[in-house]
Amino acid sequence: MKAKVDIRKQIEVRAYHIWESEGRPHGRSDEHWRRAEAEILANGKAKPRVRAKAAAPKGRKTKAVKS
Repeated sequence: MKAKVDIRKQIEVRAYHIWESEGRPHGRSDEHWRRAEAEILANGKAKPRVRAKAAAPKGRKTKAVKS
């Protein structure tokens, strides 16, 4: 779990530096975050997070919905 926190902190710090280098513009935090994340992942410092699909609980069958 600590690795996720470290990666998040690295991205946060890099996004802050990007924001500062661009003159601290308003409304572009998502863009800065994505750029920082991409840079860190490209440098091999972190692995991308992968979300697994939620499986149906064992023992329960799902019913097909009729159209």
